Amino acid sequence: MPEFPKEQDILDFVKESDSPVSKREIARAFQIKGREDRVALKTLLKALTEDGRLEQTRGKSYAPPESLPPVTTVKITAVNADGEWLAEPEKWHGSGRPPLIILKAGKTADPEGTTALVRIQRSKTRNKTYEGKIIKHFSRESHGEYVVGTIHFPREDAALFFPVERGNPAPLPVPQQYLKDIRENDLVAAYAVPGRDIKIVDVLGQQDDPKLLTLIAIYQQGIPNVFPKEVLDELDSEELTVPQPGGVRKNLQDIPLVTIDGADARDFDDAVFAEPDTDSRNKDGWHIIVAIADVAHYVRPGTALNAHALERGNSTYFPDRVVPMLPEKLSNDLCSLMPNVPRACFAVHLWISAKGDLLRYKFVRGVMKSHARLTYEQLQDARNGNPDETTAPLMDNVIAPLYAAFNVLDKSRTMRGALELELPEYQVKLGEDGTIQSIGRRTRLDSHKLIEEFMILANIAAAKAIEDSDVPGVFRIHPPPDASKIAAANDFLKSIGQSSGKTLNPTPKDLNKILLKVRNTKFSDIANMVLLRSQSQALYHPENQGHFGLSLTHYAHFTSPIRRYADLLVHRALIRIFNLGKAGLTDEEIAQMAGMAEHISTTERRSMMAERQSTDRFTALYLKDRTGADFPAAINGMSRAGLFVTLTETGSDGFIPTRLLPRDYYIHDERHHQLVGKRTGQKFRLCAPVVVRLKEIDVLSGSMIFTLVNYDGKDMPEPDDSPLPRRKPQSGTHRKKMQNTKKKQQKRDHRKKRGKK
Repeated sequence: MPEFPKEQDILDFVKESDSPVSKREIARAFQIKGREDRVALKTLLKALTEDGRLEQTRGKSYAPPESLPPVTTVKITAVNADGEWLAEPEKWHGSGRPPLIILKAGKTADPEGTTALVRIQRSKTRNKTYEGKIIKHFSRESHGEYVVGTIHFPREDAALFFPVERGNPAPLPVPQQYLKDIRENDLVAAYAVPGRDIKIVDVLGQQDDPKLLTLIAIYQQGIPNVFPKEVLDELDSEELTVPQPGGVRKNLQDIPLVTIDGADARDFDDAVFAEPDTDSRNKDGWHIIVAIADVAHYVRPGTALNAHALERGNSTYFPDRVVPMLPEKLSNDLCSLMPNVPRACFAVHLWISAKGDLLRYKFVRGVMKSHARLTYEQLQDARNGNPDETTAPLMDNVIAPLYAAFNVLDKSRTMRGALELELPEYQVKLGEDGTIQSIGRRTRLDSHKLIEEFMILANIAAAKAIEDSDVPGVFRIHPPPDASKIAAANDFLKSIGQSSGKTLNPTPKDLNKILLKVRNTKFSDIANMVLLRSQSQALYHPENQGHFGLSLTHYAHFTSPIRRYADLLVHRALIRIFNLGKAGLTDEEIAQMAGMAEHISTTERRSMMAERQSTDRFTALYLKDRTGADFPAAINGMSRAGLFVTLTETGSDGFIPTRLLPRDYYIHDERHHQLVGKRTGQKFRLCAPVVVRLKEIDVLSGSMIFTLVNYDGKDMPEPDDSPLPRRKPQSGTHRKKMQNTKKKQQKRDHRKKRGKK
C-alpha cells in the first residue's frame, strides 16, 4: 500500500499542475483511499492553506500561493448592490481564477469594462480578495481593447469613430486607409490602443439596422459566432447517422416519451415519461425516464468540432437569434429529439418513493422516438381540461402520470427547503419581420415546474453516479453565501423588522421563512432582492460541494448537452463509469478537468452579460419613441453617482444621476441600502416604488436616463441644475484649532519614524 504523502510531496504536486487541483485529484494522485486517510488529507490541506503554503481558490481547489503587487491595473467587471466596483487584475499569470478586487466607487455611473490603476491590499475578512482605492480611472477606449462604434465624417477626407459605450466616450480619428471602405453612420468593430490609431476589423452595417443590436454584444463580449471552416469540413466529411439499437444501446422507441419546450424552441434535447412503479416494495412510488440527446455520439474528443464547442462553452440566447454551441446540423437535426423520428439518446431510469426520495437509478444509451412535441402552454391547457388534438390521446397514459409524479417531486422540493426567491423574468417577443411586438413578464406555469423538477432529479442521479465512482466529472456547485454578506443582509432585514434569525450559516429553509413572512407585503420585493444579492454565484467544479440554492448535496448538469459543454463532459464521464460504449471521458480530459470547469464557468458568465446587453438595446429601441413618458418602477441599486431603477412594464434598467434628483449632497448609506440627502435628510431606499420620466435614451448603448417624478407615493420637485449653496465658512478659531491638531499629529508621526530608525 502506498505511503501517505509528505507535505512537500503535496506542495510539489500542486506546483507542477497546470491548474488548481481539487482534494479529490490529490487523493487520486497519491492513491489515498479509506475514510481515515481522506480525513488526514483534509486536515493536512487545511494546515497548508492556513500557514500560507497553499491557496484555496473560490471553487475550493488548491493552488500555489500567489499575490498581486500593491499597485496594479485592473478591469472593472461589475458594480454590486452597495455601489462598490468589483474588479480583477488585467494581467493574471497565476493558476486558477484571478482574485476578486473590491474598490470604492468612482464617479462613473457605468464603469463595467473599463480599467483603472489601483492601490490594493489583501482583505482581512475574505479569502483571495483584495480591497483598494483607485489611483487613475481609464476610459474604455484608452486601454487597448476591441470596441464597437459608429462612423461620422465631419468632412469628406476625415472620419471619426464614436464608441458605442455608456458614458459617451470621446471619438477617435479613423486612419486614412479605412476611409474608402466605410460610410457615414456605419457600425464597425475596431481595436483601439491609447496613443495610436484604431484598427477596423469588421464593418457590421448601418447603425439604424436593428439586426445589429445583438452583434454589438457578440463583439463586445468576444463570443465566437462563426464556425471555422475546419469544423464545417469535418462535419461534411463524416457520414453522421443515427445508430441502430443493439449491444449497449437499448431500443426505447416504444416508450411514449414526449418533449416539452417553448413554442419558439428549435432544438429539443430532452424527453420525459412517467408511470407508477410496479415494485410492490415501493408503494405509490414512481418510475420516471428522462431521455437526453446523445451528443457524445457525434462530438468526439480530439476533433475540431469538440475543440470549438469547448471554446464556446455554451449556447448564447438573444431576442433575435441564438449563437449555438454546435452547428445546426447537430443542434437542430441529428441531436434534436424531433417527433416520430429515431434519435440517439442517453437516458436515465429514476425510481422515486411516494415522498419523492430517489431510491435508485440506471443510465442507458439508446435509440428513442419522441411520441409528441408539446409546448408548455399546450401541456398546461390539457392539464386544465382543455386538450387539443395532439394532447387528447395522451391524457391518460402520458400527461396524467407526468403531473402525478411531478406533484410528488414538488412536495419533496418544499420539504427539503430549496430556496424560493420570487424574481420576475421578462421576454422580448419579435414578429416575423424582426420588429418588437411586446416586452413583458414570462408566465410561469406548472408545466415549466414539471420539466424543471424532472431535470433536477436526473441531474442529482448524474452527480451521485460520478461521486460514487473513481471517474472525475464536472459538478454544478452553489456555495453557501459568504458570512459577511449574510451578516450585512441580516443587518438590513432587521432594520425593516425582518431577520433570518440565524446570523451564521443559515439554511435555505431559514431564508424561505423570511420570504414567506413578507410575501404580499411591501417588503416582499426588497427581501427577495437583498437575499438574492447575498448569494454566491453558481459555477462548475471538478469536486462536489453541493448546491445551496436547491438544498442538494449532489448536483451536476446532465440534461442539455446540445447547449452546455458541462453536460457533454458529464455524459462522457457516465459513459466511462458504466462502460456504455465509445465516446467516454479520456485520460487527457481527466487531467484538464479543473481547467475546463473554470473555462466553462467563464463562458457562461460571458453569455449572461451579452444576453443582458442585447436585451437592454432591444428594450431601448422599444421605448425610444416614448421620451418624456412616465413609468412605474422600483429602485434596484444605488451608488454615490445616483439611483438604478427597473421599469415594471419591461423589466429594463435605467439610471437617475444625482444631478437629476432633488438638490442635495447625497451620501450612500451602504449598510441600510439607501441614498441619503445630507441637507434635507431625504432617503431613497432599495426596492422603493417610484415613478420615473424618460429623459434620454441611447439605443446603441442600451442606456436610459430618467428623472424622478414620484418616490414612494410622494411627488418629487423638478430637477434643478443650479449650484448648491456653499458650506458656511469656518471661523478663525476653528481653523486655528484644526491647524494645531494637524501639527501635533505630524510631530508624533516624525517621532515614530525616528524611533524605527
